Amino acid sequence: MSRATYRKCQACGDIHDVAAWPRTCLEQFRKARSDLPMPYVRADGMDPIMNHANGLIYDSRSAYERGVRDAGCEIVGSEKIKPNARPVLSDRELKQDIKTAMDQVEARL
Repeated sequence: MSRATYRKCQACGDIHDVAAWPRTCLEQFRKARSDLPMPYVRADGMDPIMNHANGLIYDSRSAYERGVRDAGCEIVGSEKIKPNARPVLSDRELKQDIKTAMDQVEARL
């Protein structure tokens, strides 16, 4: 005896029997999916590395990160660097800045 399984449809919000899913809802769901062939998956395995916070050696990325957090530390270097905002100078300020730099170079000669 098979048991019917029902799920909420992401396309229309109704509840449908999985074995008899409406074709229109399937088409809407497929249109909403990404064109990417598969999601990005980060592997958990890595070359053995020593955690200097606790002295243990790990070959699992998640275990290593957990060990770092448990030791009260954090991993840095994987965050995105924000570009520095450059000051916007007017033409007069730019000309004055160039003149000052040229005067400083001539003074050193």
